[in-house]
Amino acid sequence: MNETTFLKRVWGFIRKHWILSALAVIIIIILVLVLSGGKKAVSDTVTVARGNISEEVSATGNVKPVHSVDLAFEKSGRIAAVNADVGNKVYAGEAVVVLDRADLNAQLSKAEADLDTQNASLNKASVDLQNDYGSVPNILNDAYIKSDDAVRVKTSSLFNGSGSSGYQVTYNSCDAQTTIDATSLKLKSEAELIAWQKELAGMSGGASAETLKQLVSNAEGHLTVFKKFLERTNDGLTAGCVAGNANYDTARANVTTARNNVSAALTSVTNQEQIISSQEATVGSLSSGINSYQAGIEDIKAQLAKTAIYAPISGVVTVENAKVGEIAPAGTVMVSIISASNFEVEANVPEADIAKVKVGDDAAVTLDAYGSDVIFDTKVSSVDPAETMVEGIATYKTKFQFTKMDDRVKSGMTANITVFTAKRENVLVIPQRLVMTKDGKSSVMVDLGNGRSEERTVEAGLKGVDGNVEIVSGLNEGDKVIVNSNI
Repeated sequence: MNETTFLKRVWGFIRKHWILSALAVIIIIILVLVLSGGKKAVSDTVTVARGNISEEVSATGNVKPVHSVDLAFEKSGRIAAVNADVGNKVYAGEAVVVLDRADLNAQLSKAEADLDTQNASLNKASVDLQNDYGSVPNILNDAYIKSDDAVRVKTSSLFNGSGSSGYQVTYNSCDAQTTIDATSLKLKSEAELIAWQKELAGMSGGASAETLKQLVSNAEGHLTVFKKFLERTNDGLTAGCVAGNANYDTARANVTTARNNVSAALTSVTNQEQIISSQEATVGSLSSGINSYQAGIEDIKAQLAKTAIYAPISGVVTVENAKVGEIAPAGTVMVSIISASNFEVEANVPEADIAKVKVGDDAAVTLDAYGSDVIFDTKVSSVDPAETMVEGIATYKTKFQFTKMDDRVKSGMTANITVFTAKRENVLVIPQRLVMTKDGKSSVMVDLGNGRSEERTVEAGLKGVDGNVEIVSGLNEGDKVIVNSNI
């Protein structure tokens, strides 16, 4: 029987017994599905439950001193003393290396001696100035007495009247203007004497320099008025019409004496004013000189301060390049110091993790020198805002401060750091491997029971170091998430 004949017979049988044939096909399909495992089968599920989850960032770094300094001289010089070697402990303010200071010390001694001389000169000048001011009351009182005698005594016979009613001359003069001037100046002189007397009455032995200077200036003004009065009175007595009259010879002599006395008093007051001004200038010049000497001394002291390297911090010397007798070049590091017991850990945290790290986070540190069982507590103290490229990867320098001092910590030790960046308590958690991500969205397969399931969108939160992830939304406590499914 060939193939064609066989097929014809089969087709004929199906046409006659189509119902049996259909049932056979259905049975075969069911058997195929069963045998091939084509039916829906759920192998395992995880129940959504509440728990705690923590996020950590790991990094490797090194122990470094919180403070470290490299010290050099600003100017070159010969080294005179080295007070500390490598490994020695020094204290803040201690001179570690000192240059030769002989020349500067000599300059300082001379400058201080010059300052002493200048101070002595200033003291003498100040005493002289005080004496000059001290002479003012006597000079002014003498000038007042002479002026009072000149205005009221020496010229008393030449005028009638009073300060309230006015004055008239007792002599005949052919110069009317001279007479008018003499009488008005007589009235003004009387008023000046009264005012001057009040000024002098208020002058005390302890009057200030400014007060005495003002009294001297006022005295010059008073004396100038008296002088003009006497000059105009003399002009009236020596006018042509009375010049030959012997009856006025005594009056002329008195006026001349009065003029001389007032002029002498004015000269004495003016001279004293000039003496005081000159002496004040001397005192001022000496004071400026002292300021200059003091500035010179401070400059030398500043230079002396630069002849020593002082420890700015207390710590341990790690580098010592100074040798007594050698010339120390300016700017070359002579000494390096690190803080003795205050250390920190410095690490470069990758860009992928740095967003999780913030100042104040707790961190556990182990040091290779002591193994993983010895843990040192630290906190994040700073995170550099600018990146540091390490083998082509952007990292950020992060520092960790030890919370307790520990003598076991040494500079340069390798540190393994675990930063506890975040923690959530009593939140919904599931294994992170159950979350599927596609096109930026996260989802899980939820078992609905009775062989049914659905894909549900979820919002994932904190990813824990234990492989679990926080579920913020999309699932409820008690939901069953399918571990794996085959359709």
